[in-house]
Amino acid sequence: MPVECICQQINCGKIFFTIPAEIRKGGGKYCSIPCRASAKKRSLLERLTEKIQICMHGPTCPYCHFWWTAGTNKKGYGTIMSWLDDKPKNNLAHRLVWQFFHNRPIPIGLNILHHCDIPACCNVFHLYVGTLSDNIRDAYRRNRRHTVPPVHRGEDHWKTTLKAADIPLIFQWHREGIRIQVIADLLHITDSTVDNILGYRSWTHISRNL
Repeated sequence: MPVECICQQINCGKIFFTIPAEIRKGGGKYCSIPCRASAKKRSLLERLTEKIQICMHGPTCPYCHFWWTAGTNKKGYGTIMSWLDDKPKNNLAHRLVWQFFHNRPIPIGLNILHHCDIPACCNVFHLYVGTLSDNIRDAYRRNRRHTVPPVHRGEDHWKTTLKAADIPLIFQWHREGIRIQVIADLLHITDSTVDNILGYRSWTHISRNL
């Protein structure tokens, strides 16, 4: 005689009937194949953590490497697949580790870098937020690169139309109350360029002495 059951899929809860023999075999938990598949589908966090080999000291150890045991890309960084809008997306494992640990997305324009210089390491205590420039500087400091790239700043930068003598002039005009837009028009540059100079975000090798 059929037995009344309740679907255990968290978003379903539908009442259905099955035979006692199915229950004895461990069945009778889900009303349909889609519900059974959905209930058994593991979250990205579960799939991520099962692929990380934690050291014998436990997950709070700040010293040992936590090795990624699944697939890696050509540079040795761990990769794991997820789905976004029904499309597959390949993620870097150490970036996901940082995001899950801090419960927030990576700030725009920044990267997740390794203190330990080991791409396959997923110990969150070995990870930190930094820029591409930070990563390059670390590479030279730790002898991962051997040729220091030239630094082009000020008049040496190929994109600039400004001269070093223009920087004190920009600050002088601004103190005299001339609007940023007018200064930009006078020097044939953008408003944001003037704003960055006045905010000590560019041409600082000159502006910091003014």
